[in-house]
Amino acid sequence: MISRRAFSSTLVAGAAAMASPLRLAAATPAAAVAPLRIQRLSWAGIRLETPETTLFIDPWTSKAAWGGTWPRPIVPLEASSKRRSVLITHLHNDHFDAAALKLLLAEGGAVFCLDKLAPVVASKGLVARPVELFHPEAFGDFVFIPVSAADGFGETQVSWIVKAAGMNLIHCGDTVWHSGFELDGRAYGPFDVAFLPMNGAVIRGRPIDVDVPATMTPTQAVAAALLLRAKLVVPIHYGVSEDDYREEPNAIEETKQLAAAKGVAVRFVDEGEWVIK
Repeated sequence: MISRRAFSSTLVAGAAAMASPLRLAAATPAAAVAPLRIQRLSWAGIRLETPETTLFIDPWTSKAAWGGTWPRPIVPLEASSKRRSVLITHLHNDHFDAAALKLLLAEGGAVFCLDKLAPVVASKGLVARPVELFHPEAFGDFVFIPVSAADGFGETQVSWIVKAAGMNLIHCGDTVWHSGFELDGRAYGPFDVAFLPMNGAVIRGRPIDVDVPATMTPTQAVAAALLLRAKLVVPIHYGVSEDDYREEPNAIEETKQLAAAKGVAVRFVDEGEWVIK
């Protein structure tokens, strides 16, 4: 019988083997690397931009997803480069805004998504580019790979690892806690920036309501950051609380306190502001 330690080592070795194309992609000489800018968009969205290429993850502009109760201005989706594409973590309408993507990609570009989601994306009149789980894909100055995530409703979801300009990033959508963080951290980390949900939202209105968060809580987000070996955490997917969507009321302060206690660097970035400019 194989020991638990040996079994874990075998899993990590296998994940590392799948990660090897990404490690090769990061070997570009520093002198040839284009600068990277990163902007936080509304809700869970981010914009990654080099002089030649713009990559969006979960861009979103439709207040209708919140029944018109969205409390803040929407960050416009803009790109200085004509070469642009989008990554989506899953199909919930606060992460996959088909109408906004049609405008954003009107002059060209595609939506990269997990292969299982591609038929739905294409049905919205968008160019879908399916990517298999743990398989790297390249677009312009970016290399990215979908890795494990778990949706609070049991639907298909991924996190995205992105490499560009010598940096290693991960965007975790609105995942709940799952068992893949340690393997992802050991196989693909450390990460320069991890974009993590931390609002611990409890969703009402299901056929059977339960008081179990459908996104990571502050405690879970900090633990995920440790396992991912994240040098910096930028929280996303927070700032809304209403009758049917109840996030932890002190999520921001709890995250700051827990991160400080565990030695995790965390930076809260306002929507529209730049993480790197």
